Amino acid sequence: MSSIESKVQRQLQNGSVWYARDFIHPDDGLRLALRTETASRGAYVEALRQRLGSTDLRQRTGAIALLREILPDIGADRALAALQLAPLNPGQQPAWRIEVADLEQAAARALAANATAADIETIDWIKQLAVERDYRVFLLVPLARLDPNWILENAALVSHSSPAILVALPVDRREELIDALAPWPPEEPSPLTRAFWKRLPPAESARLRDRMWPE
Repeated sequence: MSSIESKVQRQLQNGSVWYARDFIHPDDGLRLALRTETASRGAYVEALRQRLGSTDLRQRTGAIALLREILPDIGADRALAALQLAPLNPGQQPAWRIEVADLEQAAARALAANATAADIETIDWIKQLAVERDYRVFLLVPLARLDPNWILENAALVSHSSPAILVALPVDRREELIDALAPWPPEEPSPLTRAFWKRLPPAESARLRDRMWPE
């Protein structure tokens, strides 16, 4: 085991390598190392990639907690291959608090947000989870970017209360989803919905709203 692998292992096991008063969890120190020890970043990334499929809960938790940090280096499909070396079951709780209290969901959300159209294995995995898991709303938005056709073919998975999926689609495909989900329940204006519509150009916002709630 190299010195960097040893440091990563010890940090995730007990937080003893990088320690500071404002660090809360073991991944905090490693996140700092990834960003500041640039000459060794590749070695840190590889050590974490290998731990994505670890059977040691603390090692795997740390690697998944830092997955978004290392995905630009390894890509989604390589990360998924490492994750699948050991079963990643729904509802498995992390060793300490991370993004969400479910390791599978945390990994899926990170991969979905960072995948590209070339990451075929990842996209297929995310689609399967979007069908099977109740946290699908977090996966449908990136899937609208990665595979608009699939979203429109599976519009039954989309909730009326998830307009972000609509906006993630290409501009010329949004009305297809609106029609697939018709009729829309009456609009309930709120600060949140008003802020959402303001994200779009006024003409686009008016066009979509007229389609959703025709007079």
